[in-house]
Parts: sequence; structure tokens; C-alpha cells
Amino acid sequence: MKKKTYTPKFNTIEPELEKVLLGGGYVQYVWAGIPIITFDKKVIWLNTENNKRKGIKFALNQLAKKFKLKFKLFQKDFIWYITYNDKTQKFVDGMRLVR
Repeated sequence: MKKKTYTPKFNTIEPELEKVLLGGGYVQYVWAGIPIITFDKKVIWLNTENNKRKGIKFALNQLAKKFKLKFKLFQKDFIWYITYNDKTQKFVDGMRLVR
């Protein structure tokens, strides 16, 4: 496993994102000890470990933008939602998105 630390330009107060290359084309980013996203060319897995903090949502959205993963997380009335492939649904921890 090859690790590289990535500090997002958007907010240096939040914990650093750690990039982990898992092999087989999989890339994972760890935020504050939580592997928040794992993806390859076919699938995206999202994980918050039910720790729905603004920083995690912000980091996931920034990673989606950086890698053109085409999803967007947002919150309405304390509930998290995700828009992917022009469909909006409730966010479920551990979601798997097919690319």
C-alpha cells in the first residue's frame, strides 16, 4: 500500500486527507482516520462511518469535483442527500455508485 497525504486547498483547518493506493486501480482517501471514499474506473464507494460532519461532506464534494466523479452531497433539514447521474436520493452510509 502506497500512502500520500493530500491537504485540500479549500480548508487547512480540517484534518488532512490521506491518499492510499490499494492496488488493482483502487484509490482511497482517508479523512481523520475514516476511509471516506474508495474508487476505481467502475465503482465509487462512500463511507462516513455514520459521522455526518460538515467537513466530511465538504471533503467528499471537493474530491468528487477534483476527480470528476459526478456526484454532489448536500444536506436539507438535517438529512444528507446525494445527486448522481441526475438522480437525487437519501445518502446511505456505505453507498456504492456504479460509474
